[in-house]
Amino acid sequence: MFGRIEGVVVEGNRIGRRLGFPTANIRLSERNEIKNGVYVVTINYKEFCYKGVANIGNKPTLNGDAERMLEVNIFDFDKNMCGEHISVELLYFIRNEVKFDSLEELRLQIDKDRMFAEEFFEKNNYL
Repeated sequence: MFGRIEGVVVEGNRIGRRLGFPTANIRLSERNEIKNGVYVVTINYKEFCYKGVANIGNKPTLNGDAERMLEVNIFDFDKNMCGEHISVELLYFIRNEVKFDSLEELRLQIDKDRMFAEEFFEKNNYL
């Protein structure tokens, strides 16, 4: 396990939702030293545990963001969680955060990351 991030979900720019991968976003403190990149994760929310995939970083495809964020796509879940507290367990590092040439390339990679995470959960008998 690579760590745990807890926090209150904040409003994002809804790019993930437009790409078909809605995310719950948490602002990261400057003290957070977890490496930027994409991770297989579990999410604890209201006494339930969900599977997902998350990105930590500055959104380079969207011209970067001065603020580091955790963006987590929760599998089979589509509820607005703004203002809610969640806990995210980073289970496996998939890849570094990279800048894509288009939103379509980003969408295709997110789909691959999600498939990798689903296979990870299946192979490791999670949930």
